[in-house]
Amino acid sequence: MTKENPYPDYVIPSWHGEPPQGMHLDVIKDDNLIQKIMVDEKHFYYFGRNPEQVDIVVEHTSCSRVHSVLIYHQALKRFALVDLKSSHGTYCGKVKLEPFTPMFINVNDSFHFGASTRHFVIREKPKETIIKMPEEGDENAVNAAEEQLACLTEYNTTLNRKKQIINISDEDCKKKKKKRGKVNFYEEEIILNIDEFDEKIGKFRNMAVSFVVSNKNKGNSINESNNKYENKITGIKRKIGTGDFLNHSDKKNRLGFKSETLGNMLLNTAPNLDDQDYGPTLEDLEPFEKKKKYAKEAWPGKKPENESGLFLTNNHTECDIILMEENGHNEKNNVGNNIDDRNIISITREALSLPDAILQPNIEEIVDAYISHGGTEDEVFDMLSGSFEGTLQMANELACLLTDITYERLDTSDSRLKKKSQKKKTKNEDNVSSISPEVGEIVIDAVKKVLIKNFNPDVADKIIESNQGDVAVNIVNSLTNNESWRPVVYKLIQEHPNSSLLSVCLKFISQLGYHNEICNIPMATNQLDIFSRIVSSSLTKLIQSHENGPGTEEYDKAFEEFVKIAAFGEHSYIFTTSLLLNLINSNDGRKKSTLRHIFEELNIYCYNNDYDYTVSTISIINNTINPISNDIITAYQTMIRKKNVNPTDILTLYNAYSSSNPPPIHFLRDIVFMDLLINVIFTKDISLNIKNHRHTYVYLLAYSSCVVEKINETKRIHYKQELEPLIEEINKFLKIIDNSEDFGIVFNTLEELIKQPLIATGCLQYIKSSITSHKYAVEPNTSHYVLIDEIGSIHINLRDRVFQTLNLIFSHVSSLPNESAEVIIQKQKYIIHRYIHLLSTGYCIPVIRHLEKMYKTNQMDVSLMRLFAIEVIELISGPYSQEFSQTFLPILLNTDIFHDDIFDKMNLNCLIEEMESV
Repeated sequence: MTKENPYPDYVIPSWHGEPPQGMHLDVIKDDNLIQKIMVDEKHFYYFGRNPEQVDIVVEHTSCSRVHSVLIYHQALKRFALVDLKSSHGTYCGKVKLEPFTPMFINVNDSFHFGASTRHFVIREKPKETIIKMPEEGDENAVNAAEEQLACLTEYNTTLNRKKQIINISDEDCKKKKKKRGKVNFYEEEIILNIDEFDEKIGKFRNMAVSFVVSNKNKGNSINESNNKYENKITGIKRKIGTGDFLNHSDKKNRLGFKSETLGNMLLNTAPNLDDQDYGPTLEDLEPFEKKKKYAKEAWPGKKPENESGLFLTNNHTECDIILMEENGHNEKNNVGNNIDDRNIISITREALSLPDAILQPNIEEIVDAYISHGGTEDEVFDMLSGSFEGTLQMANELACLLTDITYERLDTSDSRLKKKSQKKKTKNEDNVSSISPEVGEIVIDAVKKVLIKNFNPDVADKIIESNQGDVAVNIVNSLTNNESWRPVVYKLIQEHPNSSLLSVCLKFISQLGYHNEICNIPMATNQLDIFSRIVSSSLTKLIQSHENGPGTEEYDKAFEEFVKIAAFGEHSYIFTTSLLLNLINSNDGRKKSTLRHIFEELNIYCYNNDYDYTVSTISIINNTINPISNDIITAYQTMIRKKNVNPTDILTLYNAYSSSNPPPIHFLRDIVFMDLLINVIFTKDISLNIKNHRHTYVYLLAYSSCVVEKINETKRIHYKQELEPLIEEINKFLKIIDNSEDFGIVFNTLEELIKQPLIATGCLQYIKSSITSHKYAVEPNTSHYVLIDEIGSIHINLRDRVFQTLNLIFSHVSSLPNESAEVIIQKQKYIIHRYIHLLSTGYCIPVIRHLEKMYKTNQMDVSLMRLFAIEVIELISGPYSQEFSQTFLPILLNTDIFHDDIFDKMNLNCLIEEMESV
């Protein structure tokens, strides 16, 4: 026995409830089932190493005395696993659980504790089905049937072990006389010990399921009575089916033909729910000769159970009545054993009077309850016939009519299509659907609009508040697992943000991984648990895609998803940037540079979309140690917001950073602010305008590039050993570009200067501005291209800037006025060689994607594309990555680029086969 509260630090939540009968755990080790543990008697089960405190003992040294607890949620109908601050953790799959945080797990999900190799898998009660052994030739089917039979036997054996044994004293045994062994035969039809008798399985069945069969006389009277009203109901359905209630003279009309099944093909106006398969019952089996049967002796302590009873539930509607046989469900506790017949008559009468009540799936059970508690068959007939409206049949008939009209229009428009469809209809007339998918989608869209228009959050929330678990789970699963219905949830959430049901749907969608769909929903960004899961998943995906380079399609897609989440609002930006800064400070090496690059790209995105991120950034970096003055903050924010630097604000920052107690270097290292400084200093026409006070700009740019900042307990320290040498090199480069446009004369000096990354960045900006500016329009020459190639070879982190520079130059050359096509192609050819050189440095996928895109949009001649492809073929050699093969193969297979003569001459078959095999 376990203690009432073996772990006082954690209080079991109030939403706990009793699991359905048959829920159990499969204990698996090395892919072998070693044990089954029933978890259907208590609301929660403790796991751990101390047998006196826990319900389920896990004998492993890495497990704590009280390791975790498994709790069943009575509303969501799911188990939740809670780690009780164990030493070595609790794992659901490969995910480590946070202490004291419930992790909801589904059926067939596995979990384990610490370093234990035993995995626990949640299972439901096995369905009662007839297991047929296949033929001897099919080994896979035989193995599957044997495995299913073994699992069912193990389950039943586990149930049998739970049976209590009655202790019989020795004196009682002596008093009993041993009866003479004989067999007596009777004419009555009685089944002895039916609890252990089941023709469907052939082995011990679930001992918790019992059937009580009355004697012959009583049984006959009940059967006769049942047959009367069952035949009556069947007659009602048959009359409705043939259209009698609609006063149609034609008994074979289309409405009557489809009424029993609600149309030849029912419209699925909502996602399919998982129908519960109860398996065949004894009545479904083939009839057998009624004679006296003997089963195995009852287990010791086995007491006869009650007959099947009537239970009232609120799982579907207020008057929904379910007639259940005693199969182990514990819903008696919720309803009670004594139900007044008058209440049942009142509730069933209300159910039978509902519109189209006869079409309800449990109508026979409702009628059974009504008659067995005093109702009459005539009253049932009158109520069912009076409440019939045929709404569902009319909807199906209308859909069938629209389908027929659509097909007729298609037939009249094309005689060949008409003949083909008629021939196909004669061959497969029974298999053709009477409702086309297009019409079905129209009807479903109409249902969605009606749902959005008439949605009542108060009624929907009552389903959660009244603990109607089955209905809540079905609704949530239907709306969240179906791609076409999730947008309805998103629209309803925006209109009803306080709905509990929609909030649960949103959490389920988040757990299912559809983060990119809910990132723009305010309700998702306002809930910390959902938003943190969205940000974590999106950031992890972005970091993984960053390994292949920032220019790949995978990275662009991941980054677009990430910035939509992070830049949704000020609160989401603060949360995301705080997380990134924390990760940057706690990592080093490549991870740190990756996170830093993501942080900078996020700020650039906010800057380009006119989001003021400076307020949030300042609040994060400003602390009580040496707080930043308001003048510095104002100067910084003004330049970022106006997207331009000015001498006054630059002078304010210059005085602050040249003092003995400088502010944080974060302001200067803001990627947006650095780009503004680079554009002003190295753009040809702007640089000349600020020549008188350009030294302040140069000082701040050099300061941001080379100064190292360290913070101790009292103040902030900046190390400036490399500051003056870097300023001298920048001024030297500026002097060269001010006095000379021909770089060929001073090429050797420039080649040495661009080894400094900051000067290399300025050189790219100067070349780009000189060539693309309408004021100067410098003709690109060889020295420009050589410097670009050199920068791409030396600086890995500047290859993306080199790529963007080449794109701008190519676009500028392609749009030159008063130039013939031959001259433009010749100038583009020089840039194509720069692309090829950049590809050879490792910047491969973005270059190929960009050139292919320009070719498809007619921005580049086919001869240039062929030149690029041939040069790439000569450069590359196997083995090839999958991403490269997928990117470059469409170019090789393009017959416009590689004619048959070129294809055969270059023998590209081997290359294509090698890439296709990747």
